[in-house]
Amino acid sequence: RIVSDLPSTDGLGVLDCGSRCTVPYTRSTTVVLTAAPEPGSTFAGWAGSCTGTNPICSVFVRGNVSVTASFWGVTHTLTVTLAGGGTGRVASSPASIDCAAGTCSAPFDFGTAVTLTPMADAASSVFTGWSGACTGNSCVVTMDADQAVTARFSSPGDYLWGAAFGGTGADRGNAVAVDAGGDVVV
Repeated sequence: RIVSDLPSTDGLGVLDCGSRCTVPYTRSTTVVLTAAPEPGSTFAGWAGSCTGTNPICSVFVRGNVSVTASFWGVTHTLTVTLAGGGTGRVASSPASIDCAAGTCSAPFDFGTAVTLTPMADAASSVFTGWSGACTGNSCVVTMDADQAVTARFSSPGDYLWGAAFGGTGADRGNAVAVDAGGDVVV
């Protein structure tokens, strides 16, 4: 939206314009306009009687004046990292991420609620939880800033041995597990 510092001559007060408006001002008046982005957007620049990217513009009214402010939607990056001794993939909804190894990332519009779904490789792994912007077994991230999430996959031996001895499989500090070489790890 665009706001002004002076009341208009029609008695409606200062300019506070959303998508399009016409406001009368007295000739030979300088009006200071400010581009005010809504949450989730950023000011991109002026066109018409104002130019440039400074969000404040002074316009001298000599007659009819036209000013356009452009705004861009803000995006934030969601980064997903796969960790642990197992394998799997993580997919997002809305669909932008389908991560099968290492670290993957994608931009999402400000305010988007992104659901991440883990899929362990059935024969070789189990999903054991999230860390970062998500915890536990489910993950919905609201993109109000850049976010990072880690999905942990463990091999069945790690998870089953750890769970059998009082651990979670993901928390090896309190569990007994079997590493990839078949050795018992305390």
